[in-house]
Amino acid sequence: MRSFNSMKKKAKDECAKGGVEPRIKLLVNVFNSLPGICTTSSCAGHKIILNPTQTAADAFYIDFIVDIETGGLHSLDLITQMARITGGENIIIISWFTPSNRSVYTIEGEKNASPKKLARALELALIQIGRRNFIVPKSEITEECKTEAISCKESGNSLFKEGNYQEALVFYEKGLRLDPNNSDILHNKNMTLVKLGRIKGDKRKH
Repeated sequence: MRSFNSMKKKAKDECAKGGVEPRIKLLVNVFNSLPGICTTSSCAGHKIILNPTQTAADAFYIDFIVDIETGGLHSLDLITQMARITGGENIIIISWFTPSNRSVYTIEGEKNASPKKLARALELALIQIGRRNFIVPKSEITEECKTEAISCKESGNSLFKEGNYQEALVFYEKGLRLDPNNSDILHNKNMTLVKLGRIKGDKRKH
């Protein structure tokens, strides 16, 4: 698996060289400035639609990787919150899959959603909260925390199977606070958010 840092450097270099369309360049830059986030592809929309998978002129999308070992989970939560505040139902986040400690997502803006407005909101949020507490070193996660996190995951799993998604989410979030590097809990949280309609499941072919 390629180094996350090398992937992130490549994404930043591509944006700096003009490889990203102007309308979403600021947002792509902000995404790549967030801990644990790396963009992989993007589209600012097209006036002429040539095929069913092409993005309309008033829409945009960004595909990105979330690396939980370098603070990506907290960055994803920040993106989700700011997307809801600035775009409401016009900005959605889609979860694709979770290989190891990395998850793949797409953020899509529709109906004249503003990527610039989202970018500015993220920048302001970073200034207000700082970049601290995004990464929890493994050395600081005690065995007791890991054990309790697993217990939270199991409780969440039981509630999920019963269809109590909101209650399951509470346990998954508690588990991630105890052990932010647990990729199983992150995956289960993502599946719960899909069930709750806060993020979308796979819908677009790459």
